[in-house]
Amino acid sequence: MKFLRKIRFAFTGLLLLLSNLLIAQTCPVINSVTNSSAVCVGTSFVMQVNASSPDLSTLTYSWFKNGVAITGASTNQYTISSFSAGDAASYTVKVGNACGTLTTSNPIQLTLSGLPVITSVFTSPVNICVGENYS
Repeated sequence: MKFLRKIRFAFTGLLLLLSNLLIAQTCPVINSVTNSSAVCVGTSFVMQVNASSPDLSTLTYSWFKNGVAITGASTNQYTISSFSAGDAASYTVKVGNACGTLTTSNPIQLTLSGLPVITSVFTSPVNICVGENYS
């Protein structure tokens, strides 16, 4: 009987030790992400995500434009150095850690800002001589 108690005591101690060593892996949490914005043509624009890993494992990042992965965009920031009409789109970032499941951000909608608006067009023919100014 004493022998069984010793084994049970040792086994219980081992289980307690193992349970303290096991760390539950939980998926990353996105704390904040850049807001949607209207961006002027030619300007630089930085998108950023702030995320945390509850189990303290290393975070990974993947940025997407209209659902398509952006090659080389694998940090918590993605920069568009000179915004153009082709950059107006919906962007998301997927954050991963040891849990194996990616957490996707809310979409960041980027639109063009400050586009010129044509309010009228002069349609009558005009003769202009060489060297004259015309507006």
